Amino acid sequence: MEFDCEGVRRLLGKYKFRDLTVEELKNVNTFFPHFRYSMDTYVFKDSSQKDLLNFTGTIPVMYQGNTYNIPIRFWILDSHPFAPPICFLKPTANMGISVGKHVDAQGRIYLPYLQNWNHFLVVIFTVNSLGNSESYLDVVQSNVDMFRTLVPTLGHYSQNGVLLVASQPVEIMTYVTWKLSAFPANQVIGTGCNLDSQRLQYIITNVLKAQSSGKDIWVIGEQGEDKEIADKNLYLDPEARNRLEAPSVGFMCRFQLVYFCINGIITGIADRLVLLDLSEGTKGGTMDLDIFNLPHVEISKDLSASAHSKVVIFTVNSLGNSESYLDVVQSNVDMFRTLVPTLGHYSQNGVLLVASQPVEIMTYVTWKLSAFPANQVIGTGCNLDSQRLQYIITNVLKAQSSGKDIWVIGEQGEDKGKKYISVSYTNKILSLKPRAMELLRVKGQRSWSVGLSVADLVDSIVNNKKKVHSVSVFAKGYYDIHSEVFLSLPCILGATGVSEVIRNTVKEDTVAEKLQSSASTIHGLQQQLKL
Repeated sequence: MEFDCEGVRRLLGKYKFRDLTVEELKNVNTFFPHFRYSMDTYVFKDSSQKDLLNFTGTIPVMYQGNTYNIPIRFWILDSHPFAPPICFLKPTANMGISVGKHVDAQGRIYLPYLQNWNHFLVVIFTVNSLGNSESYLDVVQSNVDMFRTLVPTLGHYSQNGVLLVASQPVEIMTYVTWKLSAFPANQVIGTGCNLDSQRLQYIITNVLKAQSSGKDIWVIGEQGEDKEIADKNLYLDPEARNRLEAPSVGFMCRFQLVYFCINGIITGIADRLVLLDLSEGTKGGTMDLDIFNLPHVEISKDLSASAHSKVVIFTVNSLGNSESYLDVVQSNVDMFRTLVPTLGHYSQNGVLLVASQPVEIMTYVTWKLSAFPANQVIGTGCNLDSQRLQYIITNVLKAQSSGKDIWVIGEQGEDKGKKYISVSYTNKILSLKPRAMELLRVKGQRSWSVGLSVADLVDSIVNNKKKVHSVSVFAKGYYDIHSEVFLSLPCILGATGVSEVIRNTVKEDTVAEKLQSSASTIHGLQQQLKL
């Protein structure tokens, strides 16, 4: 029986660690797919009651060479997996309970494994205050105020775990975590200079080609600019020191996209990821990915390494300092002029997925330069905003009708003629739209959010899910648009890209007008580009 993740997740609405619990139950279902789940009231020994998830079924037990299917019932506490399940034997009418040290007369099971239950965990703290205070002390104090609630609670549920602090300033916040958790000092650590140490060792061994290994050289002290190198005999020239600088913001955005695609490998989206590194040298490039040697990830400067890809993702953006918007877009076009035909040649049956900005125009550029059929070229478009809007309507505003048939369409970005549209409008949805729009606007285009959105699209394509997404597609012929432009419209995605564009069953003139206006603006800019 297929495990209903969403159904179980809904049942666990009041559980403290719902996602962890669902993952563990999903693993149980792999070995015991016949178990049945339900939500029932459990009465504790002190007569208190609580609604808890429980599952029933049989487990095979070997005894004297024979296998017996023993009926059981497990109750999952709302603090699971940091508290053990409550386990009972549930004998049938022709069975009896043999009372012993591990089973009482009511059938409750007492095993050493349950008594010594230990869910080891590494708790990672990444939270940072986003306050606008100009005082450094105030900013740190804001972090401390957040930690004052978080650390004791998470520490309580992870007493045998390790607390790993990445919040800034990391040395101070690690001290704060240690004091607030009352953990032994060996169980509380900060990320510190680990990354810089790995970079330094890599530079010495692989970039500067030192005869002696850099494995015994570390960066120590404070994380930041004024760090020290723990080897006084080592002279590192200014150029090498500069290579220890953090990558640019632009690269970090692309790295986050890569990270969530890498995460997709783990979850079964893809079995191999090729990262094409177009940077020069190591500064701001993919050195960190090379250092940590991620499995199933190949880093290459050779475009042919991408051959036979099912999906080719474009994340490259110009980092030029031109003040003209047209010049910036033209810089992207200039890079695409070399990349797209070559990558398209190596993966002629693949789907070209564009995340570069502005996504509608760069998707059009990719289509023209690749000469691919329009269904094989898409942009990330409004997929992220659509997913957010659907979530807000269903889970935040608690609409009785689902938000799954509602999409953000048009152009990606703020105030660009975007329109919320539904295939099946209801009065309830219409009344929620202003509030939903307000909540959606406060969400930014975070790099990790874009990475999740890209992974979502890749999943639908690679696994041929035939799922509906609002992505940048060839819009000519829809909503009386007569120019060759790409706009976000709801469509069905699968292994060959777009198999169908969903047409709205409710006619709204304002939607068509906004889309036509966007199409006109985009087409005008496209005409000024040199392809």
